[in-house]
This record gives sequence, structure tokens and C-alpha cells, in this order.
Amino acid sequence: MRVLAINGSPRKDGNTNSILEMMGNEIVKSGVDFEVLHVGAKQIRGCVACDACIFSSDHRCVMADEEFSQWLDKIEQADGLILASPVYFANIPGTFKCFLDRVFCGHGYIASGKVAACVVVLRRTGGSAAYSELLNYVATGDMILAPSRHFNVVHGALKGESPFDDEGVETVLGAARNVAWLLKCLEKAQIPKPDTPETWNVTNFIREDLKKTES
Repeated sequence: MRVLAINGSPRKDGNTNSILEMMGNEIVKSGVDFEVLHVGAKQIRGCVACDACIFSSDHRCVMADEEFSQWLDKIEQADGLILASPVYFANIPGTFKCFLDRVFCGHGYIASGKVAACVVVLRRTGGSAAYSELLNYVATGDMILAPSRHFNVVHGALKGESPFDDEGVETVLGAARNVAWLLKCLEKAQIPKPDTPETWNVTNFIREDLKKTES
């Protein structure tokens, strides 16, 4: 079993990574492999809403280059995912959103059934909003959210400060342990996930009979 943490921070060795290292230690102590994928400093274009990933056989972004395809491989091969991000203006950074939009646009097939946790790291305010933004990907990605006793929000401004937020650290370490626990429960149960329909009935709120026809 392996957990892949995706670091959306442009600072590879910043506070977000410090928290991921601590979470990784807890996961490894539970007997589960752990790896961090750093995407925050990459140049990643946003989703163009072509919908090709929704209707393709593998539900992957058709605009993925070789590096992006390798990231998708890592996600697909992982049993659990941790989405980790700093907070920019009460949101996740634009580059990380571009990445996640392209990963999850195909209705989350690539992450379906995986155990997940989210964590954000910030200086002062906006953590709850950014945390909720990450949760949206988990909720619509057909994933299993690992529980925690509080919001997985850790504070820290200068590099190396985040490990000193005692309550924040205790919260995310609990989430890390629960990720590993859920993975072991699923492995022990050996119950297959319900089948996901291959076809998707895509609708909107516009009634066809009310569309005006051109004269």
C-alpha cells in the first residue's frame, strides 16, 4: 500500500512540505509506503473544458505532456492521496488548481475509491476556505475521506514555523494515522468497490423545449 501526497506549494522545502514529512512519518510507522509529489513550482496550464477526459476510455487529460502523464500514473497507482496546499488569498495557489482541475475533470475516475485527506498551511486567515476548496475535489472524485478531529489547517509564516502549531500538527497527524488505518481496513475487508457506470448522463438546467430556434 502506498500513499501519495501532492504538494501544491511553489516552495518545495517550505512549511507545507514540513507538515507532509510529519504526516509521512506517521503513515510509514503504520506500515504504509509514502511519497511526496511536488507540483507547485511547475508550469501547468489550466483546464480548457474540452470534456475529452469525460468521454474518453481512460478519463485522462488529453492535453497531458510526458511529465503530466507520469504524475497521473503515480496517482493511479497510489492507494491513498493527500492534497496539501498553502493558502493564497483564502484559496489554493493557481498552479495547484490548474493541476487538480485537469486531474479531476474526468469525474475523478483516476482517483475513484482511494482514501484521501486534505491539509492547508497558512500564516493567518483563509484556511477554512482553502481547505473546503480541496475537499471539493475529494467529494466529486468518488474518494473516501479520512476523518480528523478538526479542520486540517496548520499555521506558520516563516519557514520551519508550522511544526510548532501544536493543535494543527496533532490534527493532521491524526488524519495521517486514519488514512493508513482506512487503507488497512479496506485491504482486510477485500470488498470490491461498486462498479462505476461507463456512461455518464450529462445534463444542465436548460430545457430543450424552451430553447428558441432561429427563424
